[in-house]
Amino acid sequence: KRSVSQSVTMEDFPYTFDLEHLIGVARAAQREILAVYEEDPEEWKVQAKADESPVTKADLRANAVICDALTAKYPSIPITSEENCKVPYSERKEYVYSWNIDPLDGTKEFIKRNGQFATNIALVRGQEPVVGVVQVPCTGDTYWAVKGKGAFVRKPAEGDTDRRLECTPFEDRKQKGLTIIVSRRHRSAETEAFIAQYDEPKFIQLGSSLKFTKIAENEAHIYPRLAPVSEGRLQRE
Repeated sequence: KRSVSQSVTMEDFPYTFDLEHLIGVARAAQREILAVYEEDPEEWKVQAKADESPVTKADLRANAVICDALTAKYPSIPITSEENCKVPYSERKEYVYSWNIDPLDGTKEFIKRNGQFATNIALVRGQEPVVGVVQVPCTGDTYWAVKGKGAFVRKPAEGDTDRRLECTPFEDRKQKGLTIIVSRRHRSAETEAFIAQYDEPKFIQLGSSLKFTKIAENEAHIYPRLAPVSEGRLQRE
């Protein structure tokens, strides 16, 4: 049953919000990504962006599918994407609703062909996410959440039915054996000091937004990200 996804409403959103459409968009992006993933890597057209991070044909094709679909469905809602021309922050901070997209989160993992990449789409009201979808191309799993409705996963291996996700709380950091997710690429002295506070923790090393899906499914408890992230740390106006 998909009654939860079909009942999502937002009173001040200027359109009738369709979560099934959004999930379909994420899965359409998955198809584009996998089509490239199955090609010879020589055909991926890997380039370096201004910040020296890589971009491939898969990033661009997934981005085009997502942006075209969201613009057609919700034409007045602006889109901020990892692969689009950057709009000045002074303009973006005035958005009421906007889409935030990373069409291929974990491009370096894609290039390494380790499967640890995902598609991220969020609907943001002001500076607060109200809807989020994480699509995992290599498994076909869709994680989605709506503010006030909860978080769910839809897996082909489970018949594509929605299963509610609830994180298991833990009492304190002295609890033995907690599982900590460590980034494959973002470690710092601050992160190591944070980890040292825990008692005999277990570790999972993972790339991209897959880290958050492991926490959502209770396969891990903590993900410390103390290294710098994007422009948000510089622009707290």
